[in-house]
Amino acid sequence: MKTDRRVVQTRHKLQSALIQLMVERGYDNLTVQHVLDRADVSRSTFYSHFTDKEELFVSSIANLRMSLTRQWQEEVDAGAPRGELCFVKQYLSHIAGNHQLWQAVMKGESGRIMTREFRIMLVSMTRKDLGIGKSATHRQEAAVACVVGSLMSLVEVWMEGGARESAQQIQDLFLRLTLPGLRAVLA
Repeated sequence: MKTDRRVVQTRHKLQSALIQLMVERGYDNLTVQHVLDRADVSRSTFYSHFTDKEELFVSSIANLRMSLTRQWQEEVDAGAPRGELCFVKQYLSHIAGNHQLWQAVMKGESGRIMTREFRIMLVSMTRKDLGIGKSATHRQEAAVACVVGSLMSLVEVWMEGGARESAQQIQDLFLRLTLPGLRAVLA
């Protein structure tokens, strides 16, 4: 079922307003009313789409997840090998291109939400890339946890250091640190 164009536009306006306000004010310092004023949307319209600002924020992250997944799948379809964590390229490129937003989002409550949602996204993408199904072994689950934890920690260090290195440099470092152990464990 295709979503009505007006619904998509309204949701996009609300998500854009939220993101702009997060950069300006921080997530913890904004209210639904701030979002409504910025998006020029009524309260009843907001609540017909979302229950609160967290659900609005999570929907924005879900859009990012779909976009990153689509880009990664296009690379796989074009011949990029599975099991090489190719999705990391899009993830790091997105973060590098949105450094200011990343700095604003990773503070306070929004940081907790973003970390939770990104972990879910990265676990899903890692499992899919490695071909790990629902009946994964303990060893496979451990490999996924190590990949995701390492990537999230590396991004944190990269951002806290001012993101002086390029996304490509961070990707190369991550893959050099990760792939040999991953291959050995999953062989």
